[in-house]
Amino acid sequence: DQVSRASSMLNPGSGEAPGEARADGQDREAEVTVPLDSIWPSDNPWDVPCLLPEMQAESVPYPVWTWGSIGHRRPMPGTWHFYTADAKFESLWKRPNRVAASGPGAICEPNFSTTDQTPMAHALWGVFRRRWLGRYWQQLGLRLFVDLNVDARLHCPCPGGGDCPVNLLGVPRGWRSYSSRAHAGDPDSLLPEWEIAKEWSGSESPLFLVVGGGKAVKALAQQHGWVWVPEQIQQIKARAAEAANP
Repeated sequence: DQVSRASSMLNPGSGEAPGEARADGQDREAEVTVPLDSIWPSDNPWDVPCLLPEMQAESVPYPVWTWGSIGHRRPMPGTWHFYTADAKFESLWKRPNRVAASGPGAICEPNFSTTDQTPMAHALWGVFRRRWLGRYWQQLGLRLFVDLNVDARLHCPCPGGGDCPVNLLGVPRGWRSYSSRAHAGDPDSLLPEWEIAKEWSGSESPLFLVVGGGKAVKALAQQHGWVWVPEQIQQIKARAAEAANP
């Protein structure tokens, strides 16, 4: 698959030519292996990039960590997820190659926040960015989970996009690896996402990684065959409780 070059307007703010010297003395050219103004093949009227099915996640490499919880250059052979404040990963739109520095085994798409009041144009921009970054990371050799944790409107067909949900623009039919974030107070909100994963994958048992939530979410995951991991704050609290009550 050939990498095409296009206007740097596709990646506003990249503004750094390969080879540009950094203040800390490191050469940016050594970090950039795929051009930051690349465009990718698309199968939809919105030019949202298509993902590579051969580079989807096939398992959940352990540990599963929140991006920003440790330094991005520290070795981390597990799975990065972005179920955190957008401010902690917005900079990746300018420097997406940082994700590869830790050598992760897999990565979830960035979860650009949406609500029922988010204008559709803005929501589509978020879908474009998560898909562009996902394809970029696939080109770097990273396996990918497609994020399903979006406002319910984005699970509806896209105007002009046929029967494809807005959030799945660029995701090939048959894609089998997905991720989402659970909320302890509303575990059943995961069930519609699970149905979408099954329908789009054409399988009754796609790989579904769920981050966070309490005992009810864990029980739901066991019931449906999902991979559940607690959020890091939950893990920290659990370790503190064990230390206090040996």
